[in-house]
Amino acid sequence: MAKAWDILAPRPKVKRAVQKRRQNKNLPFLFFLIILGAIVIFFFGLEKPAPKLNNSSQIINTASPSNFSPKIKILNGSGDNQTLSTVKSTLEKANFEITAVENALNVYEDSIVYYNEGYQDKAQEIADILSDYKMQVQKFSKKTNYDLLVVIGQ
Repeated sequence: MAKAWDILAPRPKVKRAVQKRRQNKNLPFLFFLIILGAIVIFFFGLEKPAPKLNNSSQIINTASPSNFSPKIKILNGSGDNQTLSTVKSTLEKANFEITAVENALNVYEDSIVYYNEGYQDKAQEIADILSDYKMQVQKFSKKTNYDLLVVIGQ
């Protein structure tokens, strides 16, 4: 009866140089995984802490638009500086803080109040105050530096 070692050819012994080459093949892969992990952490960050709770276990929202006055910019698209000063003084009398006032690059037919997310009520309030100018209310299509933009048309 034949034994297994009689039938099978003997396994060649692996030299240490071959073993080192096998270990070195894993190094680029490990380096790649470390770099990939660093990129993921950089872009997505670590887990953010939970919001603070008060005694009644409600979430405190400090970034709510109602907690501070909105950033308002007025653009004069009518070409009339008197209209610009009238609109600015009217809004300031209504306790709105005007952040910036500029002349528009073009002349506009329509008067529009643009607003960012969360400021629709304030935009409608401005449109109601400036009802003589037949203001339209419209949401910004992109994020801007201002919460409200009042464009005065002719």
